Amino acid sequence: MRVGITGANGYVGTILRATFAEEGHEVIAFVRPNRVTSESAAAMAGVAEWRPYEIRRPPSGSAISDLDVLIHGAWDLTLVSAGDVWGVNVSGSQQLLRNAADAGVRPGHFHLLDVRL
Repeated sequence: MRVGITGANGYVGTILRATFAEEGHEVIAFVRPNRVTSESAAAMAGVAEWRPYEIRRPPSGSAISDLDVLIHGAWDLTLVSAGDVWGVNVSGSQQLLRNAADAGVRPGHFHLLDVRL
């Protein structure tokens, strides 16, 4: 199964990435472009492919249409005002969900992680 994970280099994303890879799934890691360096590339062991991802500009349907499952764990934790959190994180998540639906990611195969846990 091809599993896409946004926020794949975050705490939870790292655990999910490793778990899915160990189970034999093909992991597509969506990470901030500035977070992929030669050091972090080594940390991406088990990832079949990494793709740039920014919550402010979610990927279009063509970038996610080849996935069987999409797990959305990206969240910009640097934002503090409610307006910024809503304008970036919530709106970006909503747009990603719309893009996933448009790309044919079936309902029930898109998972949104709650960062407040």
